[in-house]
Amino acid sequence: MKQVLIINLLLFLYLPSAMSNPAEAVDGVIKGKIVDANSRRPLEYVSVAIYEAETGRLITGTITKSDGVFRVPDIENGKYYVELSFMGYETQRVDKVELIEGQRSANIGILGLKENTESIEEVEVIAERAAIDYKIDKKIVNVSKQYTAVSGSAVNILENVPSMTVDIEGNVSMRGSSDFMVLIDGIPSVLEASEALQQIPASSIDNIEIITNPSAKYNPEGTGGIINIITKKNMLQGVNGVVNVNGGTMGYGGDFLFNYRQGKFGYYLAGDYNDRRLNGEQYLDRESYNGDETNYLSNDGTLKREMYRGNIRGGFDWKIDTMNTIKIDLNIGKRSHNTISNLNYSEWSNTSPDPYRYTSNEDGLRSSDMFSASATYLHKFNTDGHELKVTASNRSMNSKESNENQLYDAAGNKMEGRKSTEDGPVNMFQGNIDYSLPLGNNGKLESGYQIEVRTSTDETGLAIDSLGNGNYEQDPLYSNTTSFTNNIHALYTTYASMLGKFGYQLGLRAEYTDRTIELINSGAEDIGETKSEINRVDWFPTLHLSYKLPHEQELMTSYTRRIQRPRSYYLEPFVTWTDAFNVRQGNPDLLPEYIDALEIAYLKKWDKAFINFEAYYRVTHNKVEWIRSVYQDNIMMRSPENVGKDYSLGLDATFSFDPFKWWRADLSGSMYDYEVTGMYNGVDFSRSDFMWNARLNNTFKINKTTQIQAFTRYNSKQITAQGYRESFVSTDLAFRKEMFDRNITGVLQVRDVFNQNRRAGVSQGEDFYEYSHHSYNAPLVTLTVSYRFNNYKSPRSKKGGPDGFGGDEEF
Repeated sequence: MKQVLIINLLLFLYLPSAMSNPAEAVDGVIKGKIVDANSRRPLEYVSVAIYEAETGRLITGTITKSDGVFRVPDIENGKYYVELSFMGYETQRVDKVELIEGQRSANIGILGLKENTESIEEVEVIAERAAIDYKIDKKIVNVSKQYTAVSGSAVNILENVPSMTVDIEGNVSMRGSSDFMVLIDGIPSVLEASEALQQIPASSIDNIEIITNPSAKYNPEGTGGIINIITKKNMLQGVNGVVNVNGGTMGYGGDFLFNYRQGKFGYYLAGDYNDRRLNGEQYLDRESYNGDETNYLSNDGTLKREMYRGNIRGGFDWKIDTMNTIKIDLNIGKRSHNTISNLNYSEWSNTSPDPYRYTSNEDGLRSSDMFSASATYLHKFNTDGHELKVTASNRSMNSKESNENQLYDAAGNKMEGRKSTEDGPVNMFQGNIDYSLPLGNNGKLESGYQIEVRTSTDETGLAIDSLGNGNYEQDPLYSNTTSFTNNIHALYTTYASMLGKFGYQLGLRAEYTDRTIELINSGAEDIGETKSEINRVDWFPTLHLSYKLPHEQELMTSYTRRIQRPRSYYLEPFVTWTDAFNVRQGNPDLLPEYIDALEIAYLKKWDKAFINFEAYYRVTHNKVEWIRSVYQDNIMMRSPENVGKDYSLGLDATFSFDPFKWWRADLSGSMYDYEVTGMYNGVDFSRSDFMWNARLNNTFKINKTTQIQAFTRYNSKQITAQGYRESFVSTDLAFRKEMFDRNITGVLQVRDVFNQNRRAGVSQGEDFYEYSHHSYNAPLVTLTVSYRFNNYKSPRSKKGGPDGFGGDEEF
């Protein structure tokens, strides 16, 4: 508690001075008012540039406010001229503007700009955005260019991106790690990372930011980094929107986005509903060892995944004046995910070789109701880039999980049933105060305070129908109730600047963590401690450097320190049944992972091509692995343990080029050498391997309104602490056509054209060996139709959008 008081006291003392306006400290000012020469209507967003009269060197600038007034402070004594420019108007220059001692203010008065009446022939400009844009600290995936994923989710987009891999269940890994943070419009999701990505329709996403080495401004949670999903929220004038509908062999769905903006107010309403179904097959072979006895189990059969999701979101922004904006966003949603299997089992042993055969019908359901609300206040000071932003958000989820398993003998008679449940609400509040102050010509100071409060209650249980007659009885041994609270307070500061062609950003973040997990009720025996508390301060330094080389080349490097905190269920000390053949047990003594990451990137641009390399070296301390072992005959247990360290040395590469005007090719790949070292219970978990993946995306432009896209991806064999996953390859195709003056777009996509997307792997330990194989029926065909209406021109604005929210981080 002492650390919390210190942090808040520092913030209280720091912010008032930080929020003071340095522009008022120097009284050298050039000001005036700009109007339309004919109507005398004030003109907003007119560019005002101040030049040194003798040399013509640009000194500074600003834009006019809603009343046409501008004011440029902090000007030294000297002679200047002012240049005024605005689209659709003639540029005007005002000479002989002078500041001298005793007269430190120059008012150029009220000036009228004349409309530019020069007429030109109509010109249609069609520009192709790159599939992936590279910034100094992030990759930005342009979702509109991912035709083969348009009817899917965020997961389907990310499987086409370097450094990302996706398994057949939709679980995402970022540079070999499944531990990363997912943000939705800059706000953390309450869901697990892969779950959150599976719930967001691709058609509702504007772009995806992938930040592998975030600065101190961002939450350091996650081994791999941050994935920030930017949803569509147009800021166009008038009424406009888009409607998407899709259907095919995977199911059906649709979404919409309506916008209305008039003057200072803008509103949006969006919604989506998707019903997705996948059918496939699986088989498994397992051996478990107990002394001289070896038990064997095998299964094969069908599996089905049914996914439903629906969301309604909306919000508004109010531009109070040119300096102040308020923004509100609301979202309510519901999701469910069913996994249904019908498997034929055989069990035998070396002492009883005659197989015992039975059938298992399993129905696993995960569902949740979600609600989120966020509010943002943005205040801009007189100097461009000098601003204060305050954000508060609350996300809640009421989730339910169940797994019902019923066993039938060879004659079809029900033998027994088991039903495991896991329910509980999750709530997360986050508050941010972010302050940005330009310093000098190129410098930028950013500081702020962030608070995150996460609470959850988890109830687990197991009911058994031992006679197969439908009467389930609760087993008190596996009935537990746990509460979890995690409070994080953080202060951060970064400073960025340029020295010629050399850019740098220094950052430091301090976090205080107050975490409590308590077992409120349990029927389990020999639990030990029922309450675990942590009070800890962590420090996270960051460093980003860049250097602009000749001929459109840039070299960038960065270092960050990150953390991966255990989830609440990682810490539960009791046994929880996840299904009839698998259990898990948490570890209250589990330590967080600390990650040191170094990255070096090179970017070279040509007129019709670019190449990008990102080399990285990552060390994870207190490496956490889910260790598998035999719990009972043919029942496996998973438990998280700190097994040691792991090391990743890798390279991500992208080459994008246009061989012809009608053909664009994007070739990308990742390769990395992975090593994990450590011991657990006397067992050496050390192993290493070289892994790689490649992606080739070809887009063919048939004409101005028609494109064909082919995407092929390959992932090599990938190791884990207790096994490996075999390599796989898949190919997707898409045909895109714009119609009716480009207001309607149709995309026909075919996923896994050659039915090659099969996943198989081995898991083994001291007392077991297991081989598993999963595949889904393919190819999968979907038609998506989009209708856009009233796409008015966007209002003129400064960088970061009309309301000043969003935009790219710079240094």
